[in-house]
Amino acid sequence: MFTAVRHRRHRVMAAQSGTVGYYVHHHGAGHAARFTKIKQASDQNIVPISELPFPGGVQLPTDVVSDGSDPTAGGALHWAPVGAAGSANRSLVLGWWLTENRPSGVVVDVSVEATLMCRLFGIPTIVMRQHGNRSDPAHEAAFRSARRLIAPFPKELEHGSTPAWVRQKTMYAGFIVDDPSPRPHTQEAQDTPGRNDIVVLWGAGGGALTTADLTGIVAAAGDVPVWFAGARPRDLDTDRVRHLGWVDDVGDLLRNGPTVVGSAGNNVVADAAATGCALVVVPQDRPFGEQDVHAESLGAAQAAAVVSRGSARNWQNAFELARARRHNLAVLAGDLDGASNAASCIDSSLN
Repeated sequence: MFTAVRHRRHRVMAAQSGTVGYYVHHHGAGHAARFTKIKQASDQNIVPISELPFPGGVQLPTDVVSDGSDPTAGGALHWAPVGAAGSANRSLVLGWWLTENRPSGVVVDVSVEATLMCRLFGIPTIVMRQHGNRSDPAHEAAFRSARRLIAPFPKELEHGSTPAWVRQKTMYAGFIVDDPSPRPHTQEAQDTPGRNDIVVLWGAGGGALTTADLTGIVAAAGDVPVWFAGARPRDLDTDRVRHLGWVDDVGDLLRNGPTVVGSAGNNVVADAAATGCALVVVPQDRPFGEQDVHAESLGAAQAAAVVSRGSARNWQNAFELARARRHNLAVLAGDLDGASNAASCIDSSLN
């Protein structure tokens, strides 16, 4: 009986489908947005794998646990706590899907553990890179085991500290943004920021501008309107800010190329570049110095003004520098075909 089962499983594992799995990290909105754009640009059957609920996707149990020990396995991994039932259940769901569907590959955005697990199941991987210092043993293992790496940013924003072997393995897709072709306006002109206006974009990834920051931005703006999309500080007492709440699609908001203030996250930078905006970034505290390193790259490319956390904020100088660097950021946007470039890389690398 055991032999027959083993042979049956072997036959399942031997036949690969044309399906591509795509692991989508659940934190913030950026990973899901990137997946959606790449899937729309691809002709392949791409199946999302995530804690997030996607139509037709594989929903994983959470691996946020209150029990367990040694979560990094002595520094070899990022999150694999000993004795945590949630992690075991998560691995079981992923492993079962890999076994039953035998995808031609899995794109991982992002998880060292998911990358290595897929590889241990004999499935090739493509790892979506992020900015930051990724020289730790866990990242190196994931990068080395992957068939290809994709950077969702232009090569010009590669940090100088990135090892040569990582660069050589990387396909630089460019910014991954919504379809840049012209579309009908959905807002009246008076409800859309002008080129001289200030637009503050603050997403769902954590961190926040303080009331003092926003007060400083308003003061530096003078008579120029200030628009705010995101979670506005509760104690902000000014009628000078036009609070928009959460905005699903910022394309309309940025279509006239205003000056954008935001974190140094990939999506904020990409959206600003795609719409010809001037950009001021306030890097937020992230693992592996992700946004600090990204901000350094933007500064080195003279593509944005950088306002460091904890510094005395001279917003007026930041606005002037950002506007002087507007053209450089637009040049980095290139042909705005990042999603198609990524989809083509996935197709050629996994088929």
